[in-house]
Amino acid sequence: EALRLNKRLWLRAELAAPRVSLRWVRVGALLNMLAGALCLLWTGAFIAAHIHEPRFVVPAVALHLWLVAALATTIARSVKASAINYEAPVVTIQRQIEALRALTVRSTMWLFLFGVPIWFVPFCIVAMRSWFGVDLYRWFGGDVLLESFAWSVAGGVALWAVGRRVARWATGRRVARGVAGRYLTKAEDQIAAIAAFEREE
Repeated sequence: EALRLNKRLWLRAELAAPRVSLRWVRVGALLNMLAGALCLLWTGAFIAAHIHEPRFVVPAVALHLWLVAALATTIARSVKASAINYEAPVVTIQRQIEALRALTVRSTMWLFLFGVPIWFVPFCIVAMRSWFGVDLYRWFGGDVLLESFAWSVAGGVALWAVGRRVARWATGRRVARGVAGRYLTKAEDQIAAIAAFEREE
Protein backbone atom coordinates (compact mmCIF):
# COMPACT_ATOMS: atom_id res chain seq x y z
CA GLU A 1 0.00 0.00 0.00
CA ALA A 2 2.88 2.35 0.82
CA LEU A 3 4.51 1.57 -2.54
CA ARG A 4 1.27 2.26 -4.38
CA LEU A 5 0.82 5.53 -2.47
CA ASN A 6 4.40 6.60 -3.24
CA LYS A 7 3.91 5.78 -6.90
CA ARG A 8 0.69 7.80 -7.01
CA LEU A 9 2.40 10.79 -5.39
CA TRP A 10 5.34 10.47 -7.78
CA LEU A 11 3.00 10.28 -10.75
CA ARG A 12 1.07 13.34 -9.61
CA ALA A 13 4.31 15.30 -9.28
CA GLU A 14 5.55 14.16 -12.71
CA LEU A 15 2.25 15.04 -14.39
CA ALA A 16 2.63 18.63 -13.22
CA ALA A 17 5.13 19.29 -16.04
CA PRO A 18 2.88 18.29 -18.98
CA ARG A 19 -0.05 19.97 -17.23
CA VAL A 20 1.87 23.27 -17.21
CA SER A 21 2.89 22.83 -20.85
CA LEU A 22 -0.72 22.24 -21.89
CA ARG A 23 -1.80 25.23 -19.83
CA TRP A 24 0.40 27.36 -22.09
CA VAL A 25 -1.24 25.68 -25.09
CA ARG A 26 -4.60 26.88 -23.79
CA VAL A 27 -3.23 30.39 -23.16
CA GLY A 28 -1.98 30.55 -26.74
CA ALA A 29 -5.35 29.32 -27.98
CA LEU A 30 -7.11 32.01 -25.94
CA LEU A 31 -4.92 34.74 -27.47
CA ASN A 32 -5.62 33.34 -30.94
CA MET A 33 -9.35 33.34 -30.22
CA LEU A 34 -9.24 36.98 -29.14
CA ALA A 35 -7.30 37.94 -32.28
CA GLY A 36 -9.68 35.89 -34.43
CA ALA A 37 -12.73 37.56 -32.87
CA LEU A 38 -11.28 41.02 -33.59
CA CYS A 39 -10.56 40.03 -37.21
CA LEU A 40 -14.12 38.73 -37.58
CA LEU A 41 -15.47 42.05 -36.32
CA TRP A 42 -13.31 43.83 -38.88
CA THR A 43 -14.40 41.67 -41.83
CA GLY A 44 -18.03 41.74 -40.66
CA ALA A 45 -18.01 45.54 -40.53
CA PHE A 46 -16.37 45.67 -43.96
CA ILE A 47 -19.03 43.39 -45.46
CA ALA A 48 -21.80 45.53 -43.96
CA ALA A 49 -20.20 48.73 -45.28
CA HIS A 50 -19.82 47.34 -48.84
CA ILE A 51 -22.91 45.14 -48.99
CA HIS A 52 -23.95 46.66 -52.34
CA GLU A 53 -20.50 46.22 -53.91
CA PRO A 54 -20.08 42.54 -54.85
CA ARG A 55 -16.46 43.00 -55.96
CA PHE A 56 -15.57 43.77 -52.34
CA VAL A 57 -18.17 41.60 -50.60
CA VAL A 58 -17.09 38.35 -52.30
CA PRO A 59 -13.42 38.46 -51.17
CA ALA A 60 -14.48 39.76 -47.75
CA VAL A 61 -16.89 36.84 -47.29
CA ALA A 62 -14.15 34.38 -48.34
CA LEU A 63 -11.77 35.89 -45.79
CA HIS A 64 -14.52 35.95 -43.15
CA LEU A 65 -15.29 32.24 -43.66
CA TRP A 66 -11.60 31.35 -43.39
CA LEU A 67 -11.39 33.27 -40.11
CA VAL A 68 -14.49 31.45 -38.84
CA ALA A 69 -12.85 28.11 -39.65
CA ALA A 70 -9.61 29.17 -37.95
CA LEU A 71 -11.49 30.30 -34.85
CA ALA A 72 -13.53 27.08 -34.74
CA THR A 73 -10.42 24.87 -34.93
CA THR A 74 -8.72 26.95 -32.23
CA ILE A 75 -11.72 26.51 -29.96
CA ALA A 76 -11.75 22.77 -30.70
CA ARG A 77 -8.07 22.45 -29.77
CA SER A 78 -8.60 24.44 -26.57
CA VAL A 79 -11.56 22.27 -25.56
CA LYS A 80 -9.60 19.09 -26.30
CA ALA A 81 -6.66 20.31 -24.24
CA SER A 82 -8.94 21.22 -21.33
CA ALA A 83 -10.66 17.81 -21.48
CA ILE A 84 -7.48 15.83 -20.73
CA ASN A 85 -8.06 13.77 -17.60
CA TYR A 86 -4.90 13.73 -15.48
CA GLU A 87 -6.44 11.17 -13.12
CA ALA A 88 -6.58 8.61 -15.94
CA PRO A 89 -3.80 6.06 -16.61
CA VAL A 90 -0.68 7.49 -18.22
CA VAL A 91 -1.33 5.58 -21.46
CA THR A 92 -4.77 7.20 -21.71
CA ILE A 93 -3.32 10.67 -21.11
CA GLN A 94 -0.69 9.97 -23.75
CA ARG A 95 -3.36 9.02 -26.28
CA GLN A 96 -5.34 12.19 -25.50
CA ILE A 97 -2.26 14.36 -26.08
CA GLU A 98 -1.47 12.51 -29.31
CA ALA A 99 -5.05 13.10 -30.48
CA LEU A 100 -4.65 16.80 -29.69
CA ARG A 101 -1.43 16.94 -31.69
CA ALA A 102 -3.05 15.13 -34.64
CA LEU A 103 -5.97 17.60 -34.59
CA THR A 104 -3.55 20.54 -34.48
CA VAL A 105 -1.46 19.28 -37.40
CA ARG A 106 -4.45 18.35 -39.58
CA SER A 107 -6.32 21.59 -38.97
CA THR A 108 -3.17 23.64 -39.61
CA MET A 109 -2.58 21.88 -42.92
CA TRP A 110 -6.17 22.44 -44.09
CA LEU A 111 -6.12 26.08 -42.99
CA PHE A 112 -2.85 26.50 -44.87
CA LEU A 113 -4.34 24.93 -48.00
CA PHE A 114 -7.20 27.42 -48.11
CA GLY A 115 -5.24 30.23 -46.47
CA VAL A 116 -2.67 30.67 -49.23
CA PRO A 117 -5.18 31.85 -51.88
CA ILE A 118 -7.36 33.65 -49.32
CA TRP A 119 -4.54 35.71 -47.85
CA PHE A 120 -2.83 36.34 -51.18
CA VAL A 121 -5.65 38.09 -53.09
CA PRO A 122 -8.90 38.54 -51.08
CA PHE A 123 -7.06 39.82 -48.00
CA CYS A 124 -5.13 42.35 -50.09
CA ILE A 125 -8.33 43.57 -51.73
CA VAL A 126 -10.13 43.97 -48.40
CA ALA A 127 -7.15 45.40 -46.48
CA MET A 128 -6.21 47.98 -49.11
CA ARG A 129 -9.82 49.13 -49.40
CA SER A 130 -10.44 49.14 -45.65
CA TRP A 131 -7.19 50.74 -44.47
CA PHE A 132 -6.17 52.99 -47.36
CA GLY A 133 -9.33 53.37 -49.45
CA VAL A 134 -7.51 51.87 -52.47
CA ASP A 135 -9.48 49.93 -55.08
CA LEU A 136 -7.15 47.22 -56.41
CA TYR A 137 -9.61 46.46 -59.19
CA ARG A 138 -8.88 49.88 -60.68
CA TRP A 139 -5.13 49.46 -60.20
CA PHE A 140 -4.72 45.99 -61.70
CA GLY A 141 -8.07 45.08 -63.23
CA GLY A 142 -10.37 42.22 -62.37
CA ASP A 143 -8.72 39.81 -64.83
CA VAL A 144 -5.29 40.19 -63.25
CA LEU A 145 -6.66 39.69 -59.75
CA LEU A 146 -8.62 36.61 -60.85
CA GLU A 147 -5.54 35.16 -62.53
CA SER A 148 -3.46 35.84 -59.42
CA PHE A 149 -6.09 34.11 -57.30
CA ALA A 150 -6.04 31.06 -59.59
CA TRP A 151 -2.24 30.87 -59.38
CA SER A 152 -2.35 31.20 -55.60
CA VAL A 153 -4.88 28.34 -55.43
CA ALA A 154 -2.59 26.16 -57.54
CA GLY A 155 0.40 27.11 -55.41
CA GLY A 156 -1.47 26.33 -52.19
CA VAL A 157 -2.54 22.91 -53.46
CA ALA A 158 1.00 22.12 -54.62
CA LEU A 159 2.53 23.12 -51.28
CA TRP A 160 -0.14 21.14 -49.42
CA ALA A 161 0.54 18.03 -51.51
CA VAL A 162 4.29 18.35 -50.95
CA GLY A 163 3.68 18.81 -47.22
CA ARG A 164 1.61 15.63 -47.03
CA ARG A 165 4.33 13.66 -48.83
CA VAL A 166 7.11 15.10 -46.71
CA ALA A 167 5.14 14.31 -43.54
CA ARG A 168 5.66 10.60 -44.24
CA TRP A 169 9.42 10.91 -43.90
CA ALA A 170 11.51 11.44 -40.74
CA THR A 171 12.05 15.09 -41.64
CA GLY A 172 8.31 15.46 -42.10
CA ARG A 173 7.68 14.17 -38.59
CA ARG A 174 9.99 16.85 -37.25
CA VAL A 175 8.08 19.43 -39.29
CA ALA A 176 4.80 18.10 -37.88
CA ARG A 177 6.19 18.48 -34.37
CA GLY A 178 7.06 22.07 -35.22
CA VAL A 179 3.55 22.68 -36.56
CA ALA A 180 2.09 21.27 -33.34
CA GLY A 181 3.85 23.99 -31.39
CA ARG A 182 6.53 24.17 -28.73
CA TYR A 183 4.42 23.54 -25.65
CA LEU A 184 2.30 20.74 -27.11
CA THR A 185 5.44 18.96 -28.34
CA LYS A 186 7.01 19.47 -24.92
CA ALA A 187 3.96 17.99 -23.17
CA GLU A 188 4.01 15.01 -25.55
CA ASP A 189 7.69 14.35 -24.80
CA GLN A 190 7.14 14.70 -21.05
CA ILE A 191 4.23 12.26 -20.95
CA ALA A 192 6.17 9.83 -23.19
CA ALA A 193 9.05 9.87 -20.69
CA ILE A 194 6.63 9.12 -17.84
CA ALA A 195 5.04 6.28 -19.81
CA ALA A 196 8.48 4.81 -20.59
CA PHE A 197 9.44 4.92 -16.91
CA GLU A 198 6.22 3.20 -15.96
CA ARG A 199 6.86 0.42 -18.46
CA GLU A 200 10.33 -0.10 -16.99
CA GLU A 201 8.77 -0.37 -13.54
